[in-house]
Amino acid sequence: MRERLLIMHEVAKWKWNEGQSIADPERERQLLADLERRGLVYGLSRERTRAFMEAQIEAGKLVQEADFAAWQKEEMGKFPDARDLKTELRPVIDDVSDQLLSQLAKLPTPGSEAAKSKIEDQADAVLHGDGIDDAVRAAALRPLLH
Repeated sequence: MRERLLIMHEVAKWKWNEGQSIADPERERQLLADLERRGLVYGLSRERTRAFMEAQIEAGKLVQEADFAAWQKEEMGKFPDARDLKTELRPVIDDVSDQLLSQLAKLPTPGSEAAKSKIEDQADAVLHGDGIDDAVRAAALRPLLH
């Protein structure tokens, strides 16, 4: 989760440079449908995959929104070092998403105390860093803890 969230800063830079909005409902719909199919490979139900990946997308948008807000305040210009979303960042995000699905399949039954405890312990240890605040963490973990 941490790796995917940190990549969102690069996604935000590209969107900022291109004047794109953070949300792209059509792209998100297509992505979630694709992720549901990919989750089946790991033995995950479409519903579990969708709920989990929707949360990751929402958490990623929170990171991007915070970046945009800071850049607007700073009257930031374009980033000369922004990586291309389509050719550079999406393949990385796809790889990380597959890793997330693989790990999701290994977790205990959602909602069990064993699952919650394991997830909370790991999140406290690794789910932090640039732009990963309490709201982002809560959004990313929501389907695993509730």
